[in-house]
Amino acid sequence: MLTIISHVIIIALFIIHIPQAICQDNDNYESCGKLISCGSVQNVGYPFFGEGRPEKCGYPGFRLTCESGIPFIKIEGLTYRVLGIDDAGKILSISREDLYSNLCPSLLFNTSLDLNIFHYGVVQQNVTLFYGCSQIPGQIKSLSENQFECDNVTRTKSLGFYLTSQGLASNFSSNMNCDASISVPVNLALAQNLTNLISSADELREVLASGFQVQWSASNEICEECSLSGGRCGYNSSLSSIVCYSKAGSGGIRPVIIAIIASLGSIGAITIMLIIAFYCGRRRGSLVLYISKMWKGKNQNLKAFIQRCGSRTPKQFNYSEIKEITNGFSEKLGQGGYGSVFKGTLSDGRHVAVKILSEGKGNGDDFINEVASLVRTSHPHVVALLGSCFDQKRALIYEFMPNGSLDRSLVEDCMLEWNTLYNIALGTAKGLDYLHRDCNPQILHFDIKPQNILLDKEYCPKISDFGLARLAERQLTVLPIQNAGGTAGYIAPEVFMHAYGGVSDKSDVYSYGMMILGTVGATRNNAIVVDRSTQKYFPNWIYDHLEFGKEIETRVVKDEEEQQLARKLIIVGLSCIQTNPDDRPSMYEIVKMLESDSKLLQVPPRPKPFLSTPFKVQQEYSST
Repeated sequence: MLTIISHVIIIALFIIHIPQAICQDNDNYESCGKLISCGSVQNVGYPFFGEGRPEKCGYPGFRLTCESGIPFIKIEGLTYRVLGIDDAGKILSISREDLYSNLCPSLLFNTSLDLNIFHYGVVQQNVTLFYGCSQIPGQIKSLSENQFECDNVTRTKSLGFYLTSQGLASNFSSNMNCDASISVPVNLALAQNLTNLISSADELREVLASGFQVQWSASNEICEECSLSGGRCGYNSSLSSIVCYSKAGSGGIRPVIIAIIASLGSIGAITIMLIIAFYCGRRRGSLVLYISKMWKGKNQNLKAFIQRCGSRTPKQFNYSEIKEITNGFSEKLGQGGYGSVFKGTLSDGRHVAVKILSEGKGNGDDFINEVASLVRTSHPHVVALLGSCFDQKRALIYEFMPNGSLDRSLVEDCMLEWNTLYNIALGTAKGLDYLHRDCNPQILHFDIKPQNILLDKEYCPKISDFGLARLAERQLTVLPIQNAGGTAGYIAPEVFMHAYGGVSDKSDVYSYGMMILGTVGATRNNAIVVDRSTQKYFPNWIYDHLEFGKEIETRVVKDEEEQQLARKLIIVGLSCIQTNPDDRPSMYEIVKMLESDSKLLQVPPRPKPFLSTPFKVQQEYSST
C-alpha cells in the first residue's frame, strides 16, 4: 500500500512540473539565441558561452571572455588569445597569451590540451624554448640570432635560445646545461622561417603570436541534429549531458493547451494523493506527520533517481544480485564507519569491490553524494563506479584495486620505490585537479587521506570514497564541524574555524599536502602517527631541518635522482599546508610543480600554527 502511495506522490511531482518545464525550455531556447561577439570572434554560439551567453548554452571548457575587444579562452589553466573560430570545421585558432609578446614569462609551462574536447591540428610544428642556459652547443653558440635574453631576476642565467626540430632539441639537450625548457606548437608554414637557425627573436615573437589550430569535439553530431530540428544545443550540468532546447510551438496555442491539461492533471493527482494520505494518516493518528515522513524518506530516492538519469548511469542491482556477486559476502576486504567492503565477481568475470553502507549512517546523504559525484566523472585517477543498489540495503560497486589503499601499502611495504611514491602523488594530484576544474559542478572531496587512495596492480592511484563530497554549484561558506566531516590530521583549518575563510577546493589541497608529507615521513626511522599528542609537529620538524641545512632522513635514498624526488614531494607538501587558503597552490599548479625541475622549487614560508596538530614525529621507532 505504501509503495502505491509513494508512486502516486512521485508521479504527481513530475506532473506538477510539466508546465514549468515547458516554460523553462522555451526560456532556455530564447536565452541561448544570444551569440558572442568580441574582436575577431563574431556571432559565436554553441559550444561557447560567456559574455552574456549563459553557461547552460555552452559546453564545459568553452568559456570565452572579452577584454579590451580581445577574446580569450582558458584551457588546462593556461590563457589563450582567440585568433579565430571556424564553426563549420570545428577549428579554434589560438595563441598563448603568456608568450604573445613576451618570450620570458614569470612561470614556464608546456602547452597542454584537455584531450577530451580538443586535439591538435596537423598543420603545425613544435618550437622548443630553452631558458637559463650556462652552456650552449657549439653548433649554435655563434648564432646570436637564435638567442634571446631574459631579465627575470630569478633565473641564474639570462641566456635563452630556441629550436624548431624535435630531433635537434633532443640531440642538443644532452650537450647543454639549461634551467628549463618548454615546447610550444606553432603554425607549420610560419615555423619554416625558424628552421634555418638564423632567425631573430622578433621573428620568434611573430611566429608565437600567430598561434596554432586545434579541433574541438563537444557532441558535435548530436548538436547538429538538434540544430536541424530547429532546436538550440546546450548542456545540463546536473545531468552532465547534452540537451536540445526547443521552442515551445510555432503558433502559440499548443503550449497553452498542454499547460492547461497538465495543470488539471496535477490538481487531480494532488487530490488523489491527499485523500489516500488522509485515510492512512487517520489510521496512524497524524496526517501531517505521515506526509512529512513519506516525503522525507522518498525524497532521498528521488534525488538518487535524478542522478541516475545522467549519461553515465551506473547499472542497478537488487540485493539478491549483490549477495550472488559477493558469494554471500564471503570475502571481506575492509570495514569502517561507512560500512563494510567485500570482494565480488560480476557475471563477465570482472573482480569488483562492493561497499555495503551502514544502515545508521545519515539519511542516505552519503549514498547520494557518492553516486552524484561519481556518475559525473571519468578519469584514470578516479575510481570507477560500476553499479549501485538501494534495494533493502544501500550498496555501491567499484572496480577492484588489487593493491588496496595507500595506507596499507605504506605499512606493509614501507620500502616502496621513490619513483612509485612520486607517481602516486602526481596521479592523485591530477585526479583532484580533474575534480576541481573539469567537473561541472565542481566536486570537492573533503576526505583526502591515504585510506581513500586506492592502488591498482601497477600502483596507479585512484581517488575513492566520495561520501563527504560536495557539488560546488555556488560559493561555499564555512561548514559546521559536525557537517564538514573529514579525518583528524587532514582537515584544513578553515573547515572548522571561521577566521581562516570559507571552505573551497583549497581545503582539499591542504588534505593532499598533509597526506604527501605523511607518505614521505611514514618510514621506519621517522614514523608518523595520528593522535592528540603535543609532541613535535612533523612539518615543523621538516622546516627545522631545511633551515639548518640538515639532511631529511625520510626513507632510503639511493641516488641524486631519488634525493630530488624527495625534496620535490616535501616542498609540494609544505606549499599545500599553508594556513591561509589563498597562500596554497591550486591542484593544477601542484601538478605543474610535480612535473617541473625540483631545483626550481622554493621552500614556502613556515605555516602559522592554528591548533595542536595531530601529526608528530616518533623518532624512537625501532629500525629493526
